[in-house]
Amino acid sequence: MTTPFESTSPVWDKLTEERDATAAELESDGWEVMTLTTGDVTPRPARESDVGKTFIGLNVLVPGNEFRELEPFVEEAAFDSYEVYKSNAGDTMLLLIVMKAADEKRAVCFPAYYDVSQASYMISEAEAAEEMETIVRPLSDDRRVVFSHHDVSLLLPERVDD
Repeated sequence: MTTPFESTSPVWDKLTEERDATAAELESDGWEVMTLTTGDVTPRPARESDVGKTFIGLNVLVPGNEFRELEPFVEEAAFDSYEVYKSNAGDTMLLLIVMKAADEKRAVCFPAYYDVSQASYMISEAEAAEEMETIVRPLSDDRRVVFSHHDVSLLLPERVDD
């Protein structure tokens, strides 16, 4: 599974290195951590005709074997907090998302990305709703793990006020 810019940019390598370093740091603090290999990421809603018909957030594709491990890992845990590290590579928003279940000391770390110029509907809907979701799914798209985000500013581009 490759990203649109994975083979042409060291930025993706840096992001996956950060994912692995963050996971190692959490593990050294006693957390059980799962890292995911992100494939395609689609912002939703993607176009005006989707507004009100789909969830607001990111649809993240991961390999089927990782998804099969993810489902039981998150099943009994309450992922009630998260950290997001973000940067830009041109028009691409790069995210390292760390979902945490503090009581269970479990974390899921995965990179995500989206083209800001292609995500205007997601961005405006997320800002209006003041919440968004990240759906993690396998290629078969027959099952999903949903993570909620109540501080959307962590996942969106910085606002530039005139």
